[in-house]
Amino acid sequence: MSSKAEKLRARFGGSFREAVGGGEGSEPNIVDHPTRNKKFEGTTRAKGFQEIPVSKIVADAQHREIFDEEELRQLADSLSSGGLISPIVVRWENRRASYVIIAGERRYRAATLLGWKTITCDVRPDEISEGEIAELQLAENHARKNLNPIELANAFKDVIAKNGYTTRDLAKRVGINETTVTRHLRLLTLDSKMQTDIASGKVPVGIAREAARLKDKADQNQFIEQAVEEGISSTEAQKRVSAVTKRKMPIRKKQPKVRVFSKTIKTEAGEVIVKIRGEKSPSDADVGRALELALAQISGRE
Repeated sequence: MSSKAEKLRARFGGSFREAVGGGEGSEPNIVDHPTRNKKFEGTTRAKGFQEIPVSKIVADAQHREIFDEEELRQLADSLSSGGLISPIVVRWENRRASYVIIAGERRYRAATLLGWKTITCDVRPDEISEGEIAELQLAENHARKNLNPIELANAFKDVIAKNGYTTRDLAKRVGINETTVTRHLRLLTLDSKMQTDIASGKVPVGIAREAARLKDKADQNQFIEQAVEEGISSTEAQKRVSAVTKRKMPIRKKQPKVRVFSKTIKTEAGEVIVKIRGEKSPSDADVGRALELALAQISGRE
């Protein structure tokens, strides 16, 4: 039976000693973790990463929901010929006594297709927060262009909710335009059937984004169905939606300009100044009514 050193040497090639910090003629520094701790049982460490049995790794709910079988087979072929370039990212969970995938589920699935017994992992601290996990998953998937428009919209929503971000905060963190975030979030206002069609590619995302600007779901659905049937472009869709929203936009009535007018009434006892708000200078009748109201209020206080 070959030793762990020999297995790793075969996996990493002639540069293995250098990779794990050994010098000329020295044995590689391989650490077997104590088996009394289930977290480290059966794992080995090499240059900051851990080689973990696939049987000890579980997948959790992630932003990516659809896994194309053909793409997984292609990825498996790539792993078979070129090996794993980027370790998957995991965290340890005591409750399940397993490593839970944070990022790299496609690579994990491809490795299982190949029958790999172990896979190289980047293990994150056990106390990592849900917000940090969601952000790591988004960064990983967005960088690899792995998410369809609806998955990406839900990922944006998830990270915003778990971290208390604004759309601007998220845009800065991910390094994208805020408009991209808001347009994707708007897709989630469409009904579930339309979202499914967008995710599958039946409805072009450009058409869907424009339809989402409409407030009424019936209008959204009707617009999408008609646009897909006619095969119009995103630019044409934008023009049509803009025309509809302009027609439905309520006309703002011009507010009259209100001024304050002062009237001075001289009497034997002195002067009385009456201030009245209005669009034009008040008549004597207006002044009289104002004085009557003022006298009524004074009388009520006595």
